[in-house]
Amino acid sequence: MKEKVCILGLGYIGLPTACLISENSFDVCGIDVDEQVLKNVRNLNIYINEPSLNSLLKKCLKSENLKVQNIPTYADYFLICTPTPIVYNNNQAKPDLSFVFGAIDSILFFLKNNNTIIIESTVPVGTTEKITKYVKQARPDLNKIFIAYCPERVLPGNIVFELKNNTRIIGGINKISTNKVAKFYQSFVLGEILHTTSKVAEICKLAENAFRDVNIAFANELSLICKDKNINVSEVINFTNKHPRVNILKPGIGVGGHCIPVDPWFLISENYKKSELMRTAREVNTKKTIYIINDIEMQIESFFKNNKRLPVVSFFGVSYKENSNDVRGAPAVQIIDKIIKKLDKFYIVDSFVEKILNIKTHNLETALENSDIIFILVKHDNFNDIDIKIFNKIIFIDYTCS
Repeated sequence: MKEKVCILGLGYIGLPTACLISENSFDVCGIDVDEQVLKNVRNLNIYINEPSLNSLLKKCLKSENLKVQNIPTYADYFLICTPTPIVYNNNQAKPDLSFVFGAIDSILFFLKNNNTIIIESTVPVGTTEKITKYVKQARPDLNKIFIAYCPERVLPGNIVFELKNNTRIIGGINKISTNKVAKFYQSFVLGEILHTTSKVAEICKLAENAFRDVNIAFANELSLICKDKNINVSEVINFTNKHPRVNILKPGIGVGGHCIPVDPWFLISENYKKSELMRTAREVNTKKTIYIINDIEMQIESFFKNNKRLPVVSFFGVSYKENSNDVRGAPAVQIIDKIIKKLDKFYIVDSFVEKILNIKTHNLETALENSDIIFILVKHDNFNDIDIKIFNKIIFIDYTCS
């Protein structure tokens, strides 16, 4: 008889995970409180830019190994893949765990002895232990529940492959839980399975993205210094990285996505006085976006002074990373939203995104034919083929390497 898995949250991680597990001889029930999400899944209307996901989902639904609904059911394993957004209060950013604990509340009735609860949502250190106490207080009749934390670490656009092949960290509330959950993941993960405690697993997830945030901040800070000294930062980074122990990242217009600009706050909010470097990195990367906004405003003002009219402006790229349709936390969206209020006519060009800020994106040819200034915010591959030399009247400003 197949073991049953209940996955709560059918977003960027929950849905691919549900498909991967159901493909491996489990009976999976995907849960989401958003009826539109459920409708999209049933109709194979996938908004996630993941090449193999649509065919995998179709296969799993057809085999009936995967079902989706809005309320949990009895299962052997419960995976929590709900969002943990950041909320701001008095300029302090703190994680909102209401979705995670809401998911826990929704499964309390269905829990039985020997069930396993796995938290994949990003959470502050110590949350898995708090959830354990919460479950025991709510269901004192249960004396044998296995609970562990297992962070996801995937690259959008390659999620299914990475869920299957990446190393996974399993941190149980005790060794029995760790071993049981590790065995579960070994049934569908090809990557290495590492055993540890729940606190170590929780902080590893946060440390990974805080580390990347700090390194991006260094690159962004270096880019501003080079700008002031009229030095090509790309050349500096290219030459500097020839050192065998140096690997400076590429600067950009800020930091977007669901993880890197968010996860450091899970550490900062509970360790404010001991996280000065992480706080500074967050400030540097946020200010880089503001710097870009100010620079674009200066370019527009300069054009107006010289031509006695506002320029027709195009913005190239809106997603938070190249060759992706993922706009979560995208700095480009913040920049465009701020600037278009000061323009009469503009174009937004992105072959991966059909609409942003309730505005339809345009094709590349239209923008090239009609623009005075083009600001390259995210450099998708198709932008690399543009021969700037043949467009003499257009001002091209590339912020992806400055």
